Amino acid sequence: MIKPELLSPAGSPQKMRYAYAYGADAIYAGIPKFSLRAKENPFTTDSLMAAVQYAHGINKKIYLTANILPPNRKITSFKKSLAQLADCKPDAFIMSDPGLIQYV
Repeated sequence: MIKPELLSPAGSPQKMRYAYAYGADAIYAGIPKFSLRAKENPFTTDSLMAAVQYAHGINKKIYLTANILPPNRKITSFKKSLAQLADCKPDAFIMSDPGLIQYV
């Protein structure tokens, strides 16, 4: 029998910790500048990297969200941010742009 996964949004590092404390198996957090709620996103690249380490340290999953359709002028910046975040090995990326998905 496959156990369902409880996935919760994490709008901040503090909310991430609450989600895990209240039973989430995994959370998703927006990549700064590349998530739909970028203006409300208190995460930074460094805090997301720390969040991945924290999640894996407690045997939980973390998915990073890049769900915008960026204009061409942001592609280089996106690739740089994504390379840094991929190095910390999140469990998955949640994305919406077909071209960027193909790149990843």
